[in-house]
Amino acid sequence: MNPIAEALMSEEEKKYLKAKEDILQAAKSFSDLSPQWQEHLSKELYEAAKVLAMYQALKHFYQ
Repeated sequence: MNPIAEALMSEEEKKYLKAKEDILQAAKSFSDLSPQWQEHLSKELYEAAKVLAMYQALKHFYQ
């Protein structure tokens, strides 16, 4: 991205582009793994997402 366009962006737009770049890089890294490691990572992330969802539900319930 050219410096002028970047200077005109809001901080939220910069965060958005950084997150997009990170996700695309993660997808590439994931595709570089063997199927066995892809499965292992998928299961690990699924478990982490379940814990986060439970935490958020409890946080909402007790507020």
